[in-house]
Amino acid sequence: MLGEHLNSEESRGLLLAIDKMREILHGEKITLPEIVVVGDQSVGKSSVLEAISGIQLPRAQDSCTRCPLE
Repeated sequence: MLGEHLNSEESRGLLLAIDKMREILHGEKITLPEIVVVGDQSVGKSSVLEAISGIQLPRAQDSCTRCPLE
């Protein structure tokens, strides 16, 4: 699921490209976009992140989604 997707060749290539952009832009006024999702429990924060990223986040019954994303 998530682990398999993040370990794919495509994902590794994208993460390497992001790291390279951060190196190049370090100290510049240009920054990479960042997203913060805030809200009460069970209001759809994870669903918003899944819709934006296209990655299904791990979930368990009766618990919050806790998954750092880059």
